[in-house]
Amino acid sequence: MYKIGVFISVLISIFISFTYSQEKIVAVFDGEKITLEQFNKTFEAYWKEILHLPIHRATREDKIDFLKWLIRSKIIKKEAEKMGIYVEEEELKDYIKRHIGKIKLSDPVKNMVKTEVLINKILERLTENIEINEGEIEAYYYLNLRDFKFPKQVLILRVLADTKEAAEEVYKRLKRGDDIYNIDGIKVGKPRWYSIQTLPSILRKRLYPYKIGEVSKPVALDNGYIIVKIIDKKKEGVLSLEEAKPQVIKKLRGYKREEAFRRWFSEVLKGYIIHLYFQYF
Repeated sequence: MYKIGVFISVLISIFISFTYSQEKIVAVFDGEKITLEQFNKTFEAYWKEILHLPIHRATREDKIDFLKWLIRSKIIKKEAEKMGIYVEEEELKDYIKRHIGKIKLSDPVKNMVKTEVLINKILERLTENIEINEGEIEAYYYLNLRDFKFPKQVLILRVLADTKEAAEEVYKRLKRGDDIYNIDGIKVGKPRWYSIQTLPSILRKRLYPYKIGEVSKPVALDNGYIIVKIIDKKKEGVLSLEEAKPQVIKKLRGYKREEAFRRWFSEVLKGYIIHLYFQYF
């Protein structure tokens, strides 16, 4: 959708006319007219329900882009029907809940979201036999090595304590390397890797110089105290090809999906006559 999910730029042949009738037609698609009133209803609903922006901030370019998307949406729906691809009501509700976070949308906006679901289904059909070979993976990896760099990291054990007394006891035991699990009023988190730069400044100061075994003194929170300990560390470096492979495959799959959709849409576009009229924007 226009600014939601998958959006691929396409070239539409545009024939601008400065007179079409007093009905104020903004587009004619396959013999079907779209009036300025119909356009404004959909455009305003999109800006209000999806972008959450006041309509007076919309520019002429915003409206032109949206009109192109509206025609694109109509083509996709027609082609999906030819392919026997449909969206069930429950599918649509689930997609809205997962990607937009609200269920009550106006009919024009629901139709826009429906187009996104159709695009995903068409892509699944077009790319069901997509293959990514080892040569492609290696080429992408070595040409984009900078994307796989990682900074210095520390493996942090986090302990939350309800009281200052419990926090001080945790601190003492962690410093000694003793067991802490029998202390009342604490919660021990699962160890997690953090980039040193992303740690809160107060923890960076208390853990410096970031040696394995370093323990921070208790830090007061709104509802208790936190104590952290470095239990492992990694130098900055670059992910190996094997480590980076899942990321590379995901990237390549995305590129191939976009390219497949672009080629498909360029072909189906040849079968439609489209006239867009921008003089009312």
